[in-house]
This record gives sequence, structure tokens and C-alpha cells, in this order.
Amino acid sequence: MTGIAATVRALLHRLSRNWVPKVASLVIAFLVWLFVTSSSAALTQRSLFLPLQVDGVEQGFVPVGLPQSVAVSVSGPSLRVDRLTPDMLRASLDLTGASGEFVRDVVVQAPQDIRVLRIEPAEVIGFVETITTSTVAVTVALTGSPPAGTLVEATPSPAAVTLTGRSQVLDRVARVLAFAPAVGGGVARLVAFDETGVPVLDVDFEPDTVTVAVTTARALVTREVAVDLSPPDGPQVGAVTLNDPAVTVAGPPDVLAGLESVPGTVDVPTGPVDPGRYTLPVRLALPEGVVAMQDPTATVQYLREPLQP
Repeated sequence: MTGIAATVRALLHRLSRNWVPKVASLVIAFLVWLFVTSSSAALTQRSLFLPLQVDGVEQGFVPVGLPQSVAVSVSGPSLRVDRLTPDMLRASLDLTGASGEFVRDVVVQAPQDIRVLRIEPAEVIGFVETITTSTVAVTVALTGSPPAGTLVEATPSPAAVTLTGRSQVLDRVARVLAFAPAVGGGVARLVAFDETGVPVLDVDFEPDTVTVAVTTARALVTREVAVDLSPPDGPQVGAVTLNDPAVTVAGPPDVLAGLESVPGTVDVPTGPVDPGRYTLPVRLALPEGVVAMQDPTATVQYLREPLQP
């Protein structure tokens, strides 16, 4: 027997030894392979929500009326479909050359072997608007209560801000308010409002905040009080009459609460005076923080100076 024949005979003998387990192993391996290949080849479907990407919008324009996301149904091998994530697909809307109202189709790019079955919405109707700017003065709206008996004045810095947004949105803006505390002021946020007092959204501010300086002063009230006139002395002075027995004064409420009258004196001229009637100013002795709203006067009669004996 030749060497080759002996080798073949030895191999056949080894193969025939324990042939049942060997055949069973082959059958199991074949079944596993069949299961794997058939599972990967099976088709399945799935739905995902994808953010809508917008391409081709020129600077200075903004699309309006677009959905934030689209629903996409896909099919493909089950192993690949099950592993899909939203970032593996891209839903886009090409607005190159669009102006005014537009109607464009949504395009979905999917990985290889993945088929896009349905897009919802598949078509988008919208409008391309122009981005504009405008300058609006800032009005301060104080929050909280100021101290009792004080007047508050608020000043924003800067006094005006630049608004940026769609032209139709900016046309609705009637005023811009800066909300700041009544005590202390500080950095204030800005809100745009329309004529009816409804906030206008989708507006950008430059700067986006202002600094509000708040100053306070004591509140003043007015009251009419009597003038307690002290007549002037002098050999020529005759009758002295107030032209108005009362005067209106302004001051802090707590000071004016008990003020019924104020002393007054007449500034008389020095030296000889021709006989007659003269209207002279009355000097008032007012409490601290109180001012007169009018300049009171008195009529003074001067007589002829008596002869010396």
C-alpha cells in the first residue's frame, strides 16, 4: 500500500470515530448560521422624530411657520433598524432662493440599507421674513414700595436700546419696560409690550439689560397758613395792612401737620420817606424745609414826620 493511500485510510478512520457527536455539531452550527442570516435579513419598520434642519437661508432673513421636528417612518434589516438613533438620520428643508411665501419638500437622508417610507409633514408651507432693527426708549417700571413720604425718580442707562427681530414683530412693539426695585435700583431686565400691554416675544435687545439709578426725595405737601405780622416801628409808620392774611406753604407732611401760622415782618426802608401808602414785601420766618408758594406783601402808610419842638 502506498503512503498516500495509507494517509487517506487513516483520516477516514479518524472521521468515522465518534461520528454521531461530530454530525450533531455540524447540524447545530448550520442551524445557528441559518438563524443569524435569516434574522439579519428580516425587514422591520420603525418611526422616529427628527429635528428639522433649515438650509439656504440668507443673512438678514428668518423663516416663519416651520415645524420644530418631523415624524419619519423607515424600514430595513431588523438589526440595523433597531440600532437606529435620531442623530443617524437628517431631516432638512432647503430654502435656497426662497423669498416671501414658500412651499418646500422635506428631505430625509438615511444610512445605507435604510429606506424612508413616510415623512410627516412631507411638505412645509411657510414665509421668509426680513430681520430688522429699531431703537426704542426705555421706560422704568419700579417694583416694590418706596419709603413712606418720599418721591422716587428712576433713570435708565442707557436711555434707549436696539431691538432686533422680524419686521412684523417689531411693528407691534409700543414700549420697552425695565423692571427695577424701587429701593436701590440696579441691573434691570427688559420686556417689550404692545399697545394693549401684552408682552411681545421673539425680540432681541442690545444691550439686553440696563442699569437703573433710583433717587429719592422727601415728599412735599401744601397748606394755607395765616401770617402773623409784626408791624414795623418808626415815627412815620401809620397803619399796616396785610394784602393777603394767609399764604400757601409747601413742606414735609410731618412739619406742616401742626403749623397754623408763620411770623412775618416788613422790610421798611431806612431814612426819611415821603408820606403816602407803600406796598412792601413781608419776610416770613418759615420752619426748616418749608417754602412759601407766594411772596406776601403789606400796605404801609407813612405819615409826615412830626416837627421837632
